[in-house]
Amino acid sequence: KNEPEKNMIEKCECRKGLCIFIVNCSYKDGLERLGADEDIRNVETIFTELGYEMVCLKDLSSSELICVLKKHISEATIYDQALFIFVSTHSTAEYISMIDDNLIPYAYIYEAISDSNIPHLREIPKILIIQGCREVEAKIKFQSPLKNYLVAVNREINAEQFECNTKTYISTLCDKIRALGDTELFKILRKVEFMHSKDKRYTFQTDAIGLYKNIYLNNSIRFEYLDDCYNFKCNRKGICIVINSFSFKNRVQIDSSFRDMKYFSDLFNSLGYVVIPKVNLTKNEIFSLFLNVKMRSDLNSYYAIIVMILCSADKNNPNHIFDCNGDTLRIDSIIGNCPRIKKQPTIIFIQTTERGKVQN
Repeated sequence: KNEPEKNMIEKCECRKGLCIFIVNCSYKDGLERLGADEDIRNVETIFTELGYEMVCLKDLSSSELICVLKKHISEATIYDQALFIFVSTHSTAEYISMIDDNLIPYAYIYEAISDSNIPHLREIPKILIIQGCREVEAKIKFQSPLKNYLVAVNREINAEQFECNTKTYISTLCDKIRALGDTELFKILRKVEFMHSKDKRYTFQTDAIGLYKNIYLNNSIRFEYLDDCYNFKCNRKGICIVINSFSFKNRVQIDSSFRDMKYFSDLFNSLGYVVIPKVNLTKNEIFSLFLNVKMRSDLNSYYAIIVMILCSADKNNPNHIFDCNGDTLRIDSIIGNCPRIKKQPTIIFIQTTERGKVQN
């Protein structure tokens, strides 16, 4: 064997594989990711015990990431059992954020470890793990007093290829809420997401914003024993706003959205909630509806605010939805304007169909 290959074999005889850990802790805008150093220590301990060579890189700018990622990936060899890449940083739904606030698309990292880019490593497993603290939510917590929010955004892809009589995310969610009355809401959401994770119809994003207690939507007996859940209050009910903002230009939208709307409304009617169903709303009408609910004199006597929005969305812009006229509406503006009850949960479900503005 030639000298470089001998050196490579000798190096790999001393290690099982290569683990690259990239972590950003301190950002130029003052945000810090407390606890990230502990992640480094834990991963380094485990992979060192497994016989992996560890490469730890901290607080990188976007240009530094591009350079060091290529450099260290090139150090992996065909004799390694696997290549692990951990990235721990702020992120959005499609990008990671570096300390200079520049965004790097996930697709760049996927490409860096693709077979086309490193064909000599085609036969070894390459495992990418991204621990992304959502930067948008981090800034919301940093700048405003928003608390007690659970936001579940469910994006339906190419809905026309799916039969209308199949189980949808909303129908499954409603069935599980009925059946699992003594199960915390977050656990129900995870069960439903798992049930629909294999059909490639949906993508899920669930965020807790200042959510510190458990949420139960039924008259759960657990409220009599647990102190770590939200106060169910005297009337044990909430207000449920159901908005269908489709333009109804597409027959599939009419059938599926009204069916999901009925499922959701019937569920919360059965739980004794005040249900407010609305169809074909513009963004101004949505905000006006929110304002009317905020002005209710009995608002603070309720347990929770539930909002369900069925709408179209642009697949290229995950942070926006469309109203019935095809005008864009930012999801964070929905969160910011949504009615809320002091010290009680606000739960926002957004069910979107990715069609784009023209096809709304």
